[in-house]
Amino acid sequence: MSYLSQFVFVTGLASSLILVVLLGVSRFQGTVTIWPCPDHRSWQALTFWSLFRLANVSTIITLAVSCAPGLFQSIPRLIALAIGAACFICYVLACLELGHKNLYGGTGGLKTQGIYRLSRNPQYATAIPGYLALAIAAYSASALTLSALLSVAFWLMATLEEKWLDTAYGSAYARYRGSVPRFYNVGRFRAAARRTLSVAKRNGIRAVALSGRE
Repeated sequence: MSYLSQFVFVTGLASSLILVVLLGVSRFQGTVTIWPCPDHRSWQALTFWSLFRLANVSTIITLAVSCAPGLFQSIPRLIALAIGAACFICYVLACLELGHKNLYGGTGGLKTQGIYRLSRNPQYATAIPGYLALAIAAYSASALTLSALLSVAFWLMATLEEKWLDTAYGSAYARYRGSVPRFYNVGRFRAAARRTLSVAKRNGIRAVALSGRE
């Protein structure tokens, strides 16, 4: 690892660790409220966004520069790469559906439709496995370390947002929280998988029947 790569990794490690510690204090002690930021011009906002951006940029750079040779010769790593890419495509789609007025602490209206019927936090639900999958694809301990720390930060951010959303949207959010899980709606995914399998079986039976008639 070059000196520049080491510097990027250490920067990402320090910013991620500090971010996780501050979010943890906010989550479990409440003595500091660093997220959601009380005011976009506050020291909390400046601290959070500086650390958050440094951690993400450092992780992305580390994923790129520390990728071990042999990626395209390894089927498991290619699968992890595909999963990571798919997760981040879903992340972008979730952000677009939420809208810039709601993104990361905005109050432009409670979203409950589309992908938000499957998860209350689809950004975090896709960013966490996305980073981890890309770290596995890179086959890099440094990338996996930063991705794991960011995953913890995303989880803490999701849990911290719930109290704020309760205050912002009241009973509407309480009903939504009662019907949609924080990250993954496993039951709905299973039902969708069963429907897809059932349709595939019916189509397969029809294709066999038609070929038999011929």
